[in-house]
Amino acid sequence: MIVFQSDEQIAVTPTSYNAQHGSTIRTVTADGADLRELTRAGQPPGGHAAPTWSPDGRYVVFTVFEGGPDEGIWIVRPDTMQVGPLLRRSGVFEVAFAADGSALYAATDWLPRWTADGRRVAYLSRRGSSPGIWAIDVVSRREQQLLTIESDTIRVSEEDLQRSSVAELELAPSTSRVVFSAFPPRSSRRAIYLTPIDRFMPRRLSDDRVSVGYPAWSPDERHIAVEVKDGTSMQAGVLDVQTGALTRLTSERGQTWVRSWSPDGRRVVAAALRDGAWDLRWYDVATARQKVITPPGAANVFVRYPDWSPRGALIVFERGEVRGNIWTLTLR
Repeated sequence: MIVFQSDEQIAVTPTSYNAQHGSTIRTVTADGADLRELTRAGQPPGGHAAPTWSPDGRYVVFTVFEGGPDEGIWIVRPDTMQVGPLLRRSGVFEVAFAADGSALYAATDWLPRWTADGRRVAYLSRRGSSPGIWAIDVVSRREQQLLTIESDTIRVSEEDLQRSSVAELELAPSTSRVVFSAFPPRSSRRAIYLTPIDRFMPRRLSDDRVSVGYPAWSPDERHIAVEVKDGTSMQAGVLDVQTGALTRLTSERGQTWVRSWSPDGRRVVAAALRDGAWDLRWYDVATARQKVITPPGAANVFVRYPDWSPRGALIVFERGEVRGNIWTLTLR
């Protein structure tokens, strides 16, 4: 007889956009009150991931992974708890609302964002050897390449490019600029770069003393929240867009995964791992004061992708549990 553990769910720390089977969507107020479950495990089947608010704050959309025929984009109204499908399709990552909330678009590539004129959806796509930012007109469906990420401009080798060292591109709210991370030449530390959207002229924002990534724009585009590598830990920090000055918000051992800003631009919200337990907390960018807004979970529970509502009252996030089963197999 052989005893073994199933490999259904074995990752203690979640990665990528794929949700663990059984992940659900929840909301909590910014002061940690009124924790509510918007979706329930199995309704729909699969993992519920990457929740995003509609511009008016009336709806939350999320993606479903490992849901078989129910994979795709789903929507829920927090006030009525009514859940329903919008698009059943596998391979969908994040979604983006139109500025007026009248339409919803999804990308099977990456990074869908609305352009400032509200007529196009921009997204990151790799076509050939280099990634670039493309836009599609929502009426004519005509695609246009807005920006080509040229590896030689920042002296990133083709080998590094193939390893996706140019990554984590985020369009500014105005869609006039792009922030991304990449490895500078002869360096093992990831750096943050800025470039206009109309031409690829990257300007390095972070210095070479730290490794930073996963940028998130502030609403006024004056600051960028980042994750700062600190040994085996990830710390939260904020970069000044004009000067490149880095303000660290955390110094504790563990993981701090920044995700979004409060509408007034005063706080960032992150998923934090401390002493083996995940929770959600926000950080004041001026004082570094922090507040835990969800209680630490059990060792097999994780939270991620907190998204602050447009009205500022609620934060929506994904909650999941890592599970494993013990099986026996009789040898014959």
